Amino acid sequence: MKMTAEQKIERAHVTLMRDPHFCLFSGLFMVGKVEVRDDVDTARTDGINVQYGRGFVDRLDDRQVAFLVLHETMHKAYRHLTVWKGLYKENPRLANMACDYVINLQISDYDPGERVVRMPTDDEGQVIGLIDEAFRAMDAKQVFDLLKQKEREQDGTGGNGGSSGNGGNKTASRGNVQMDEHDWDGGRCCGCWTAVFRRPASHAGARRARPAGRRRRAKVCGTRRRATRARQPGFP
Repeated sequence: MKMTAEQKIERAHVTLMRDPHFCLFSGLFMVGKVEVRDDVDTARTDGINVQYGRGFVDRLDDRQVAFLVLHETMHKAYRHLTVWKGLYKENPRLANMACDYVINLQISDYDPGERVVRMPTDDEGQVIGLIDEAFRAMDAKQVFDLLKQKEREQDGTGGNGGSSGNGGNKTASRGNVQMDEHDWDGGRCCGCWTAVFRRPASHAGARRARPAGRRRRAKVCGTRRRATRARQPGFP
């Protein structure tokens, strides 16, 4: 019986959590909401939530789905959509490409024999995604700067047109199409994934707004704290 896209993604999560190379990402698989949608071409993340395209997942094998899931998870791990928002404001396309170059090369290094993960391919067998040895050991800002320099050399403007990659011998993409989309504006609204583990900002603000005297009294032993509150009606 053919598995649904939802089942394939769930299976990829389990496979990656069981593997010693990828099990450290297990906690991040649980962060945010995972959806499979008909109106998403490949995959999309805002840095917390992930949406997968049903048609795209349906035609991938198990190792390709695992690669896709890990790709989206590493965007969360590196907080790409918050840390590098400045790059996005400067050049959205190059910012997207830079983040993907970093991630895809690292995933391939984790499993060079493609035992668990391998990059998705199109109907002609061409790799979908961006990968280039020229960017080894670089972060997204370093890759972004090189892409911008390359583009400036080619078209003389440094604008949004021009090359889709660095031109190294291991660059692999399907035209200008990346493996996924990055919802930078959604990332701004949601904040980084670590916000999931923090107290709400309103709670922290309420504590800071308390008079200093009341805050000090609240730190004493339980008996005195109760007595202090009894003498101060309305103490939160």
